[in-house]
Amino acid sequence: MRTLRNCLLALMGAAAPAAASAAQAQGQDTFEPQRRRMVEEIAALTRETRHETGRASLSARVMDAIAKVPRHEFVPAADRRDAYANRPLPIGMGQTISQPFIVALMTDLMDVKPGDRVLEIGTGSGYQAALLAELAGTVYTIEIVEPLAREAAERLKRLGYRNVETRIGDGYKGWPEHAPFDSIMVTAAPREVPQPLIDQLKPGGRLAVLDTDWESCVWHSSDRERTARVLQAWEQRFAHPHLPARLPELLRRSGFSVKSVTMIPVVNVEMSEQTYSPGMIDVIARFVAGRGAIGEEEAARWAEDVRSQAARGEYFFSLSRYLFLADRARTSRGSAA
Repeated sequence: MRTLRNCLLALMGAAAPAAASAAQAQGQDTFEPQRRRMVEEIAALTRETRHETGRASLSARVMDAIAKVPRHEFVPAADRRDAYANRPLPIGMGQTISQPFIVALMTDLMDVKPGDRVLEIGTGSGYQAALLAELAGTVYTIEIVEPLAREAAERLKRLGYRNVETRIGDGYKGWPEHAPFDSIMVTAAPREVPQPLIDQLKPGGRLAVLDTDWESCVWHSSDRERTARVLQAWEQRFAHPHLPARLPELLRRSGFSVKSVTMIPVVNVEMSEQTYSPGMIDVIARFVAGRGAIGEEEAARWAEDVRSQAARGEYFFSLSRYLFLADRARTSRGSAA
């Protein structure tokens, strides 16, 4: 049995009929063995991080959904061979598809019931929406980056997820025409808790927010000053890079009861397909190039420098990610009709 330390190293590094049959509509699935191994890895990581997450196992419904949805359909063709590795992958426009363990854990925390109406803020590739569609009645998902939104909408339609509706726009305004929602998932953390989302969540409904504390990041390199500037430029991607310290109070002031805050430590001491940070190097380098005083050449040198640490046996990366789960008070004002 693996130790918790090794698990953390790896970590870094009834459904609607239309959704339930979507993954099976692809004909012969050559990725099935890889997907099965990914499911086994998620189960093992869940057991081994039970003291950090409070969960020794995930629900059978969530694990079944993970086993059905073809993650390789949601990543660029060039990255399909890594589609079932437990790490994020770039999907374009400076965005990523989250690592499977994080997606599975967040989905389990949502406790989605058959027939639920779920709102997702931040469609990305559409993978999370597809998983939710296996569990809920209807999923409404909003993406502000138009190219990603259009690609995700086409992909979900092609895969047969008829119980998913997509929209291009500012997710923090919600989707009032289809409110109230049983639960809302926010994968792009806001600066504040948007009032429209509060109003559109049913009293007693559940809000889940995933956020990454990049201020906590330690990434070994030979040029610490350059790495600090790169990470500072990377923080421009986020509405509020230091949100974890503020979010509990923001939620309480907005009428929510904070049910849990799950801290997920990410620690990599080697580069492999099963770790978190290697997949982020190119994503970050592409994003920061041309921002501030960092040019394309310097961004490329930073990426090369970080990778070179592994060849010397000195690779190290650590980061904290947080899953916030809150319930809306049943007596809150402003409930959507």
